[in-house]
Amino acid sequence: MNSRYIMGLILILLGIGFLLDRFQIIPFGDVFSAWWPLIFVVMGVVQLISRPNKLMGSLVLISLGGLLIADNLYKIDFWATALPLALIIWGIGFLIRDKDREAKFTINHNFSLGNKTSSSQLDDEVIDIHAVFSGTESNVVSQKFRGGKISSTFAGVELDLRNASMASNEASLDVDVSFAGVEIKVPQHWHVVVQGSPMFGGISNDTMLRAIGGEHTCTLTIRTTVLFGGLEITN
Repeated sequence: MNSRYIMGLILILLGIGFLLDRFQIIPFGDVFSAWWPLIFVVMGVVQLISRPNKLMGSLVLISLGGLLIADNLYKIDFWATALPLALIIWGIGFLIRDKDREAKFTINHNFSLGNKTSSSQLDDEVIDIHAVFSGTESNVVSQKFRGGKISSTFAGVELDLRNASMASNEASLDVDVSFAGVEIKVPQHWHVVVQGSPMFGGISNDTMLRAIGGEHTCTLTIRTTVLFGGLEITN
């Protein structure tokens, strides 16, 4: 089910609940104050069902909602509990990473690049991607790519730059990740420099650098902030 419809249904239910509370039919305000993080749990479960390959993002949403509910009901120390839980989720990510890479390799090996489809194709020199509660997949084909920015909140973003070429020998991307996952694929002759550090998350630069004509002429600088999420750069 599309996450947009889920969000629409949630908003309708919230509106009905507050109306019932306004007319003193049910004390919805008291219930909502304790159970509002259930929204995160629902989003995580929906994402887990619709996109099982995005396990990390789903676990982050479900865990965040569960911790906030427990904090509202039992007054636990949220941050003291969030840290070990984040380490557990991060560890799960390391365990499943090799399996995911093997699956991706098999797909690329069996299907040619021409048969590969994506949700959108961009020919912009500067990209600007914002994803909130809804994932996006973009294939950049610009031959004068200069960079841009990506913002992902409670969503997954896949950006494929393997068919792009830089306008000069340098380009930069600003990537902000919050409770989400971002995957960026670059050509093998691009040198990738990552600036930033994660907070309760992870950054993985697994690019394989291969020179063309005996030298590496292109450098992509990624300036990133990762909060409760993950950023992965591959070829």
